[in-house]
Amino acid sequence: MNSRLKERLDNLPDPGHLGWVTLSIEPSVQTAIRQAVFHAGRASAAYDASGLGTAVDALRRRREALYSAEAEGFAPVAMTELCRLLSEDAATHVEKNARFAKAAHGALVREAGLRASHLDSVDLFDLADDLAAGLLGAGRSLRPDPSDLSGPRAETAADMQAVVQAMSEALADAERSGEPAEAAEFLRWILRRPDLNQADRHARRLVRLLSLRLSHRTLGFPAGLSRGIAQHRGALLEASEDRETFQRVLFAHWRLDLEGAARQIGDVERLRRNLVDDVHRRYRRRSPLIEPMVDYLLSNPVSSIGSAARTLDITGRGAGLIFSRLTAAGILRQQDDRQKNRTFVCPRAAEAV
Repeated sequence: MNSRLKERLDNLPDPGHLGWVTLSIEPSVQTAIRQAVFHAGRASAAYDASGLGTAVDALRRRREALYSAEAEGFAPVAMTELCRLLSEDAATHVEKNARFAKAAHGALVREAGLRASHLDSVDLFDLADDLAAGLLGAGRSLRPDPSDLSGPRAETAADMQAVVQAMSEALADAERSGEPAEAAEFLRWILRRPDLNQADRHARRLVRLLSLRLSHRTLGFPAGLSRGIAQHRGALLEASEDRETFQRVLFAHWRLDLEGAARQIGDVERLRRNLVDDVHRRYRRRSPLIEPMVDYLLSNPVSSIGSAARTLDITGRGAGLIFSRLTAAGILRQQDDRQKNRTFVCPRAAEAV
């Protein structure tokens, strides 16, 4: 473990073993979560092309319950609600039905209840991780190679296909081998499968993705942040034999992930505001379609007039006029010399997402 990381960990308070009634979380972690949820709500319009903003709204509505000043942490009902959101979302992604989601959620809560006598915050978050990670393919996250967090390519829904296929094969293997059908036990079993790269334990990226509900595409990590996460991951694995150090590294690792997510979502929100302001400064007459168009471009950095018109439900002529304005303002750039079906790119949006 390098000296800087060790110094940061030494300054972290020990989470300790906490009761079931109140699960205290470091103030700095609470702040990072609040920022992430706030920015996710503000930026949801830009990332809601696939209709996955529902959980952002749900989390925002429950923010007072999740992060109340009185409890200063997760109350049991709030954590249960978060587990429900995770289980329903995971079941949706693997095309399971509501009954499966309810069973997975029930198993999670029952196991948490059985372990209440020695339950701490790390245990509870691990349970949520197991649920989301097991259903979606465990530590592989949404990247084909979870060990490479610095790849520039944005993940899309297509990347889920291999994960869903691996999960289906694992289910079939479990049935053939007579493994327990109980959801929690099955998830524990699936997390031990070497072909799903369980040692990586980057399921927390999935929990963050499912909780913030950005869209079918996740935000890429800058190289510097990726190196920091890699350092924390290495330290986490090295310290796994020491329970106290394990908890401290885990909290530092998780906080870094949350802070990175909040910062990047905030960057997108600032970019959105700057793009809108750039257009408004250039043209005195303000169009009500500018902001929806900017939101569209943040989700679709490379687009065409026809595609934008269909998505925003406006005429092709109206979309063409806005594209002309954005091109004149330097926000859009035409990628080809064609007169029809022209393709445009928004460089600033492409760099952000």
